[in-house]
Amino acid sequence: MKLDLGGRQALVCGASRGIGRACAEALATLGADVTVLARDAQALRSLVDALPRTGAHQQHAWIAVDMRDPE
Repeated sequence: MKLDLGGRQALVCGASRGIGRACAEALATLGADVTVLARDAQALRSLVDALPRTGAHQQHAWIAVDMRDPE
């Protein structure tokens, strides 16, 4: 099966490591613009820098947030 997620947005929570990181990498490889979310800002910055870009307009972003704190 060939998937093309070019022009689509993906939000991956818990993306700084493990399954979340693997999902972010897979979605980026398929062409999606990926926004990653987790508590560790440094890990997210590193991940966004390492995510593959399959097209000239593909962009990735990160948001550091602690879901335990509703503020």
